[in-house]
Amino acid sequence: HPLGNAFVTLATSFSIALLIGVVGVSAVSAASWRLVKRNAPAITEGALGPITCLDGNACWLTGLSAPSQSVRTLDGGRSWLLWSPPANVPPSAIAFTTVAVGVATYSPGPANPNGGSTFYTSDGGATWTKAFDRGFGRLFSAPPSTFYGYQGNCLPDCAAVGTYRSDDGGTSWVKWSDGALSDSTQLLTTEVMWSAEGRPRVSEDGGRSLQYPAFSLGNDGSLFYAINFVDREHGWVASSNGPTYLGATSDGGK
Repeated sequence: HPLGNAFVTLATSFSIALLIGVVGVSAVSAASWRLVKRNAPAITEGALGPITCLDGNACWLTGLSAPSQSVRTLDGGRSWLLWSPPANVPPSAIAFTTVAVGVATYSPGPANPNGGSTFYTSDGGATWTKAFDRGFGRLFSAPPSTFYGYQGNCLPDCAAVGTYRSDDGGTSWVKWSDGALSDSTQLLTTEVMWSAEGRPRVSEDGGRSLQYPAFSLGNDGSLFYAINFVDREHGWVASSNGPTYLGATSDGGK
């Protein structure tokens, strides 16, 4: 049967808390996995994705070939409920800040030539309301109700390119900056975010300005594009070319 995408969370003990593919959940370590269910109930065909998870318990999966078979779990994959994407079409990205508050977006493109669209839900995806006549290619979230969306597509006009922000659960959006948020962006609070674009970088004003902290790893030309923080102080970064480096910080990257 087709495999879905994998969503991985890195914990402080270097254990991996969650794997979604077949669908399975690990409560131990990266070397040991406990299968909860081979197929989530109601899923009978097609691949899964995009995926968004709040923690080891709450996750939403979108059915790519059968959107009506999108499912969510609130108990680590032991049980699944159906949810419906807006317009019954797979969104470009989904994000949640609580089990109830979430956003789904459709980025501009051939299928959405007028700039795309963004929807919000306050009941865990059971119902959706259109909030914004613009879509994003990337979504990021921070509790209790802040979302960031980045759009790099010039449709319908290049003035729309940039980062947008909502502080009311996706109900209203404002253009926040002309800058980009990369795929590696991770929000630690509504303002503090880390990303890795060759080397780690941090913003403390919601991405409006970026700083490159002192970083001594990989002076041989290695590039770092993978980063994960579990709290304000503890994080890891990994290189993606050249010699392999795995770096860790316990003082917030200072």
